[in-house]
Amino acid sequence: MNKSIPAALIFVVVLALTLCAQTDLRRTLQRAGGSVFYGLDGELISAKATFSPPTSPIPVVAGAPFTAVEIGERVQIHADGNSITRPISNSRIYRDSEGRVRTDQSPFLVQPTGKNASGLPIVPEIYDPVVGYQYLLDTANQVAHRFSIPEFPDSILNRNPYLEADLPGAEPLGTREIEGLLVEGTRRTMTIPPGLMGNEKSIINTTETWYSADLQLKVLSRTNSSDSSENISGFVNIDLVEPDPELFKVPKGYTIVDETGPFIMTFGPSGR
Repeated sequence: MNKSIPAALIFVVVLALTLCAQTDLRRTLQRAGGSVFYGLDGELISAKATFSPPTSPIPVVAGAPFTAVEIGERVQIHADGNSITRPISNSRIYRDSEGRVRTDQSPFLVQPTGKNASGLPIVPEIYDPVVGYQYLLDTANQVAHRFSIPEFPDSILNRNPYLEADLPGAEPLGTREIEGLLVEGTRRTMTIPPGLMGNEKSIINTTETWYSADLQLKVLSRTNSSDSSENISGFVNIDLVEPDPELFKVPKGYTIVDETGPFIMTFGPSGR
């Protein structure tokens, strides 16, 4: 990068997503880290992120197609009553009747700043258990990075990690309707002992989850912590119509590159 530019840049170091705790649809690829450069006008100059192959399976749900937007945010409440809300994730999710899943999301946590800030790069991810591959699409360079989906024991594949009503200490909350779906609620309380996360005192987390048996999906999760913070994740704009089959295919003209380990994807204005 030209050395005359940095004074006009905002350099944001970005920790990448590890969404296994935030998403209920898939075990997404682990994002090892990355960085983003913006100009003072908010325009994206360059960005990069590291991707690694999946290390654990995701539930394959057939016969329950839908499209939705998944959102996540963290709310921090200060002693003076002021609260700060930070986005954690924002992605569009598609699932077809065969259990294929497509996720359109950014690999970066932070949002751009500035009056004319542009959006962060989006990396479509296709999980296709029918053919046994998972793809990450570089839309700027028309490259599909492909991983083979590992084989896992039936004892792991057949369990539902999102049915928290079966976990010890779960308190049933009954049923309600969210996004037009009948969902079952569960509350669990967990205590983090002193020192485990650098905390001087115990931290008590109370989590409410609302689960749809029809979609086999955690529609809403809300965790309130004794450290005056709240994490919220859930799905909105849920549509139960079968998605376009083309969404789950590598687009024509793309080059498929087989990956076996971590790789870096770079972004620029043309890759937004």
